[in-house]
This record gives sequence, C-alpha cells and structure tokens, in this order.
Amino acid sequence: MTYDTQTGTIYAKVVNCSDTDYPVRIQINGVDDIQSSGHLIQMKASGLEKVNTITQPKNIVPITTELNGLSKDFIQTFPAYSISVLKMYKK
Repeated sequence: MTYDTQTGTIYAKVVNCSDTDYPVRIQINGVDDIQSSGHLIQMKASGLEKVNTITQPKNIVPITTELNGLSKDFIQTFPAYSISVLKMYKK
C-alpha cells in the first residue's frame, strides 16, 4: 500500500495471476478512518492468452468503478487474471 499524505489517498495494488477469483482481506492502519466510498481501477482478462495487439488494441483496458462500503477492515474479491488498484480516501 501507498499513502499520499498531501491528498489523503491510500493506494492498494493487487495482482491476481491465478485462474480463480480471490477474496482478499484488506486492513488499513496508520489513519484514523477512511471514507466509505473509493475507486477501483482494474484490468482483467479471461485467460493468459489474451493480449493487446496492433489490430486489437483494446482487448484488455483499464476500467474505473466506484466502490462503496469501504472501511479500515474489509474483504474485496479480485477476479482471475487481473491487475487492480484500489483508491481509498482518508476521512
């Protein structure tokens, strides 16, 4: 995890290189509390053979979604073959 003290943003980076979804318990220490909503930036593929090419440059693209129900201790499931960045914000 990385904490930007100037903006109060907490970044958690997770890579799931397995072929199954994986639940991860995330515990935030070092701040009093975090906002209940944040963002998830994620790239995922249906398998290891999926790649971007010159003719198909958008097979795997980052997608940003809003997350709700965040706290200092929560479980987030990360899909198979994914790279994820959680952006959480200090209260």
